[in-house]
Amino acid sequence: MGLNQSNMPSNKNRIYVCQSSTCRRKGSDAALVEIEELAKLVGDCEVGTTGCLGYCSQGPAVEVVHRSKRRYHVKVNTFRKSAAVIKAATGKEPPKVLPPATEARLSAIKASKRREYFLSTYQWNKALSGLTELSIEHSRIRPEIRDILKKAGYPRTDLSDLLIPSRVHEMPTSIESYVSWRLQSIKLVSEHSAIFQFATDDLKRGTPHPRGRARMADPVTWHVTMLGEVGSNEEGPLPWIER
Repeated sequence: MGLNQSNMPSNKNRIYVCQSSTCRRKGSDAALVEIEELAKLVGDCEVGTTGCLGYCSQGPAVEVVHRSKRRYHVKVNTFRKSAAVIKAATGKEPPKVLPPATEARLSAIKASKRREYFLSTYQWNKALSGLTELSIEHSRIRPEIRDILKKAGYPRTDLSDLLIPSRVHEMPTSIESYVSWRLQSIKLVSEHSAIFQFATDDLKRGTPHPRGRARMADPVTWHVTMLGEVGSNEEGPLPWIER
């Protein structure tokens, strides 16, 4: 069973890494792994997860409990900041450099965690970033790449084409978990903002309405990722960015 706010020992130095969707989008999965590794080396603290800490705009956010006093760390997105969290929790200075084997394992785990998040939020381009280069040495991940390409609408694309992003320049006819929207109007609000109105006829983007038998519809809240076609870009090998 994983440690979280509800089952963490109360007499320990504790670290809680936020795992809300906003902080995860900003890399809290990777921060959690890094802090856990440092905690193993230093000792004298427990590491767990928590829900939203209220610092969404400054994530990843971390709560530290040391001698019953709580402190909050924000933008924990570098090794130096993860080390500062450990020092705040234990009073001990963690190693400035990890052993090479630990560093390599940590980098692989962090990359895997980021990819898991991108896949869970249907960000196919970001999920593919760096995978093709990795597959040259590790053929076992090629089936995963092909599966992501299929979901992104490129079932017949050769893996070698991903090494040269400009080769993948046509938008697919369909993308798993996405539907097409039409831009209907743009209303200027100020010099720096505008309201864009989109519409779609795809029934999958609305709350299903069960007919008859006096049944009530279950409301659905959509957490939307939008694709913008931009051609070759630094986020991944596909011709769009995801927001």
